[in-house]
Amino acid sequence: MGLLQSLGLPKPAGGPPLGTAADVAADDESPSRADGSRPAAPKGGAPAPSTGELAQWPSKAHRAWKRLDFVQQSAVAAQMASRYGQAFATDFLAAAKSGKTKLEGADFVTAQASQTQSAMKAAGYKLAQYASNGDRAQEWWVRPDGFEVFLLRVVAPGTTPPSTTGPGVTPPPQPPPVKPPVDPPIEPPGTCSKDSLDQLEMALKWATDALAEATQEHQEIEAEKARMGKLSVTSKDFEQAYAALTERLKDDIKHMEDAAADVTTAKEALEKSGCNLSKLDTALDDLQNELTAFEVEKSLHEMDIRKPIKVDVKDLPDDDE
Repeated sequence: MGLLQSLGLPKPAGGPPLGTAADVAADDESPSRADGSRPAAPKGGAPAPSTGELAQWPSKAHRAWKRLDFVQQSAVAAQMASRYGQAFATDFLAAAKSGKTKLEGADFVTAQASQTQSAMKAAGYKLAQYASNGDRAQEWWVRPDGFEVFLLRVVAPGTTPPSTTGPGVTPPPQPPPVKPPVDPPIEPPGTCSKDSLDQLEMALKWATDALAEATQEHQEIEAEKARMGKLSVTSKDFEQAYAALTERLKDDIKHMEDAAADVTTAKEALEKSGCNLSKLDTALDDLQNELTAFEVEKSLHEMDIRKPIKVDVKDLPDDDE
């Protein structure tokens, strides 16, 4: 049984386990620290500390800080400011950013005469947790850089227990009230005039023609690749075919980009026409897919190990020389 249990003090819910640093040294990463579990990656399926727990214990928050995303870090900082004051949270963030932390603790078991609660607060500490059985009390004090002090204090009769979140704690600044968004006036739907419908049909024809050309182009490219596969990479025919296919793929990509841009411009002009643009949306998706296919084809072509190889043929001496 540890020293604190022998004194009959209760174990606070959710806080450090009772006992001195020596009692928990085997489970603690830092020397002389009596708060048990660390914010290291949970082992054996143990749950990770909540943002509220990290806000209460700066040392745990510092250990877990780099594993938290922006939303979690913001939540920890906000809850820490609510619990300990904005200045404390600001100092914590500065320590987390600079890495100037002190992730250890000091156990004084019986509080020294100089370690009054007022003196601890004046030294930059905040009371993280307090437990009492009437005549004795446990106090856990924390600092923004993660350093902690555990004190065992004799409580005078009639003493009012201190609050860890009560008066004296500066709440975080409240954001200004947000005005409700004002919806823009609703415009009456268009009527899809004949001119708009003609423009829509023209844009759809552009897309249809471009997609048909892309299909034909894919087939011809495959045929050309098959023909090149039968040529020697050292031949002039292969060199010319390789260069021609490279330029062909560049032209195909440019053609699809232009087609997609023309259809997009037409769609933007028809946004408020009242016409049904769902077919135009589908056509744009198809054009983008074809553009991507040509870009992939070009990348594969450039990475193909079958590239033109030039061989210098030198005159060989005659046998009789």
